[in-house]
Amino acid sequence: MAARSKGRRDDPSRQHAADQRPAPSHGQPADAQAASPASGESGAPAAPQRQANEARYRALIDSALDSIVGMDTQGRVTEFNAAAERTFGHLRAAALGQRVSDLIIPDRYRAQHEQGLARYLASGESVILGQRVHFMGLRADGSEFPIELSVVRLPPEGDEPEQFMAAIRDLTDLRREEEQGARALAEAEAARNLAASQTAALAATFEAMSDGVLVYDLNGGIILSNAAAYTMLGYDRERNFAQLPVAERAAHVPMHDADGRLLSIAEAPHMRALRGESLTGADAMDLRLHTLYDTEIEVNCSAAPLRGSNGTLLGAIAVYHDVTERRRLERELSERAHDLEAANGRLRAVLDVLPIGVIIVDANGAFVEVNAMGKTIWGENAPMLQSLGEYDTYVGWWHETGRRIAPEEWAVTRALTKGERSIGEEIRIQAFDGQIRVALSSTVPIHDAQGAIVGAVVALVDVTERMQLTERTRQTLEGFLAITQSLVGAGAEDADGDSESTTEADSDAGATERSITWRLAELTRTVLGCSRVVITGLEGERLMMRQVAFVGLTPEQEREWKEERKGQPEQSALETTAPEMLAQLQAGESIVLDMTQPPYNTQPNPYGTTTALVMPMSMQGRLVGLLVLDYLEIGKDGRNVPHHFSDQEIQLTEAVARLGAVVLERERLLREREVARANTMALQELNKRMDEFIGIAGHELRTPLTSVKANVQLAERRARTLDAELGDTPGVGQQLTRLVHLLANVAVGVERQERLVSDLLDISRISSGKLTYRMAPCELNALVRETTQEVLLTTAERAITLDLPAAPIMALADADRVRQVLTNYLTNALRYAPTGPPIAVTLRRDGAMARVEVTDQGPGLSPEQQRGLFERFHRAEGIEALSGSGVGLGLGLYISRMIVERHGGQVGVKSAPGAGATFWFTLPLLEGKG
Repeated sequence: MAARSKGRRDDPSRQHAADQRPAPSHGQPADAQAASPASGESGAPAAPQRQANEARYRALIDSALDSIVGMDTQGRVTEFNAAAERTFGHLRAAALGQRVSDLIIPDRYRAQHEQGLARYLASGESVILGQRVHFMGLRADGSEFPIELSVVRLPPEGDEPEQFMAAIRDLTDLRREEEQGARALAEAEAARNLAASQTAALAATFEAMSDGVLVYDLNGGIILSNAAAYTMLGYDRERNFAQLPVAERAAHVPMHDADGRLLSIAEAPHMRALRGESLTGADAMDLRLHTLYDTEIEVNCSAAPLRGSNGTLLGAIAVYHDVTERRRLERELSERAHDLEAANGRLRAVLDVLPIGVIIVDANGAFVEVNAMGKTIWGENAPMLQSLGEYDTYVGWWHETGRRIAPEEWAVTRALTKGERSIGEEIRIQAFDGQIRVALSSTVPIHDAQGAIVGAVVALVDVTERMQLTERTRQTLEGFLAITQSLVGAGAEDADGDSESTTEADSDAGATERSITWRLAELTRTVLGCSRVVITGLEGERLMMRQVAFVGLTPEQEREWKEERKGQPEQSALETTAPEMLAQLQAGESIVLDMTQPPYNTQPNPYGTTTALVMPMSMQGRLVGLLVLDYLEIGKDGRNVPHHFSDQEIQLTEAVARLGAVVLERERLLREREVARANTMALQELNKRMDEFIGIAGHELRTPLTSVKANVQLAERRARTLDAELGDTPGVGQQLTRLVHLLANVAVGVERQERLVSDLLDISRISSGKLTYRMAPCELNALVRETTQEVLLTTAERAITLDLPAAPIMALADADRVRQVLTNYLTNALRYAPTGPPIAVTLRRDGAMARVEVTDQGPGLSPEQQRGLFERFHRAEGIEALSGSGVGLGLGLYISRMIVERHGGQVGVKSAPGAGATFWFTLPLLEGKG
């Protein structure tokens, strides 16, 4: 393919070619070549004419709808018109001079093109010149498309070499139309074949249907019927019956509705369909028909209008389904079901009045009947199981051994699978109302006439109250014995005031009193089965009230109760108790308060108490305390109901009150003696016990915190997985996102608690001298950089700048402990400084010491606030956290000081109000390093 060479001005036969002359080959600009003298001519008079010819040529080929591409014998582009630019995606200026094979020919055809060009140049043979060839073209974006190619040779002219010109047409749309046409023809043929087969199948189906089908014309005349319709309605008894007028057919085959009412002709299903109604599905009509066989049948008739493709009503079709036998069976079954339901009703009435639980199952273990007592024993929400495989839903234990009952060990399972009978098995069950009950279970299999097992009957007797009474009696005896032994033992210890054991007991008098009184309160709650127990001490002549035990509260209620006590002044029973009530109590009489009646029903009742028993606690005729207990009993309406205190409950409460009076009096005496000794040993003992407590608390908290942390992390990962899977589910995604956020907050809280526990353990180890150090050469540059990066991982939104020397600074140190100090400094800076300005961390050499500084732009510290800043449990007054949690123990800076001083360094702070703060610490340089 090539562009044609220039024509001579003095050769008229070349004029046409000159008018269509292409741009110069090898990318020479057209205007530059047109401005140069023609070959063999002198002067420039021909330049205007040549330029005009060039312009006409350019307009001509650019207006062509097909792509025009020229090529010289070297295979380079010499022409590339506007259509070629649109088709191939290359600009003409960029295409000129490029190799055609690289520009518009797919890679797999390039070698063939090059070989064909070489063969033509060598022998003059070509298979495409003057032919219309279908080929594949290559666009600038690398995509291939079908083309039609026509190449002509332009012979040499003057000093211009031989060239080629190709007209190229994009066949993409043509191919697509051809494919679509072929596909449409194939689909039409397939549709014709399908229609023919469907027509044949429809005809066969029509005749094979067991339901009667009748097709009606617009006047109600029958124009088509299958054999089933003739047989069902008896039309075969009368010749040409289907051709009779509508009124005559209706007279011979009358229609009645399901209730027996005779239908008019207009009410017939096919006549309604001819009016445009569609009687299908739930709208189908139940009819009674009198056939030509002189019989009556019941049918379900569906009818619908028949319409042409343009919606014109052509007729109607009706389908008659014979339901005579089905209706007879339904009526028979209904009668039997009614009789069976009546029998079952009588059986249920008998079962529901029985004082024992009864469960009846079928051969598969499915629950058939559970009486009222059975539901009471197992709970109203107990599931009705459908097979033996579901028996692990019910939970029970063998009463004697406490081993859980396996699904295959239930008496009903053994009865169904082995035919076993079991009478009076004592089991403990977990009911579906959350209660644990004790029951006696008896089970027998049910056999049919042939002896096969067809079910089983289970009888349950609830013996929980009986067992509780026995257990309550045992607990009462054991509890009173234990309290008495505790009092006797405590009295023996107190007898020798100079002994070491007496001193230890006296120093923990408060704990002893709490242990015994709270144990007494818990015992009372257990023995009497009440909801809450309060023990209040009355001291001095004014009977000053002091609550020493309150059991039965929820954790939240207990916290609120303690908070209320903190803010309450001491109160006197003489002022808060009605005189007549106080007189009764001082006389040793108990009082029952009905909180649902005046005047108590108008008073604050934060714990929902309905009935309270107030028992005086007296010592030698002197009122020393009050024992109060109440019950929370929920009625059927879901509301609290008053409790009736039995004589036994009042007697037991009175016995407990007598023991409690001894405890309170002993506690008062111990407290008075303890006050006398407190001034000489309080501080030493307090510090000792504080250190012991911190160590114990730290160790006790670490294990549950580790478990909590692992479970929170697992829950967070599972929540994030569910959020990814179900995040787009309406109503679920938002809840899951909120759950993920809450779990993330919990994880942060656990991390904070873990740090607090670590501080507690470090304090304990420091106090006992057991805080270990692993001293080794340490490069402080890397340590400071790594610690800062770790802190930034948890506070990505904050900025921290580093100022580290180029030369490494070495120290002999425990790297983990030094990292702990720097982390504490950074955490404090991030917590108390505003989020805008960055935190600055600096490491430098200061004589023989390495100095690390952490500077923030926070509120700063006054000299008063700086005093004691590095002491244990110290927190600066008036400084509020600006981010994170302000909760802390005041131990971080103290631990940091202990660690740094153990390394031989110092800690300190430089600060002023409103000028930020710089916390620093120093470490000795490793000898000869840094």
